Amino acid sequence: YILSGKIDLVEGVDGSVELVDFKSGDKPDVNTTDPFKRTQLNQYRRQLEVYAHIVEQRYGKKVSKMHLYYPKVENENPRISFDYKAQNVQTTIDSFTEVVKKIEAKDFKIKLHCPLNQCSECDMRHFCRK
Repeated sequence: YILSGKIDLVEGVDGSVELVDFKSGDKPDVNTTDPFKRTQLNQYRRQLEVYAHIVEQRYGKKVSKMHLYYPKVENENPRISFDYKAQNVQTTIDSFTEVVKKIEAKDFKIKLHCPLNQCSECDMRHFCRK
């Protein structure tokens, strides 16, 4: 697959790297019970897992951690961190592959719709049929 973007890397332990993805929005509460916020955090984690896979496959670098970084945060830790887990990364890549297969087959059926009150925070809000 062809993806384009910038991945920020920092040196990790034992020659590994850590991924950092800068986010412009407000930092979500990692302990939230709001299903939309939980889904959004999970999507961000999966995005980092795709980046980790690319870094490992393309550059041969071992990834040890993945971070979301919120520069707007002033009075608390601006990071949300995830440990690298090979099984989680593989599950995400398998899911990614299934999505690509559906796109190639022109299967654009949407099975899940979000609540309308969440639209302002959704990355797909400009493409959604609401």
